[in-house]
Amino acid sequence: MTRQEPLGASELTEQAIEELETRGWCQGRLENETGEVCYLGAYEFAMAQLGVSSWQLYREAWQASHKEFAELGGKGTGYDIPAWNDAPGRTKEEVLERMTLVAKRLRDKGL
Repeated sequence: MTRQEPLGASELTEQAIEELETRGWCQGRLENETGEVCYLGAYEFAMAQLGVSSWQLYREAWQASHKEFAELGGKGTGYDIPAWNDAPGRTKEEVLERMTLVAKRLRDKGL
């Protein structure tokens, strides 16, 4: 089934959280050889799970999510989510915490 209606940024982020929790977390690649995903990879798999075939729908939701991430600060990496995800010492728990906070901020804004 292909989705054509607008995709809420909070919905996309919540599905990305589920993907990361289910698949596991990795650094340095969207998906590693055992199926674990990084922050960005979780969003790409979320898009597939939600049946989104339109990159326009995905891009709009991703941009809103990215804006919330940027407003939270990247601890020295600015707006670069892959650099933040891949930072030495970063943990899965930190990534899930950030994604959960982004989802909450999006929900609070009705996005």
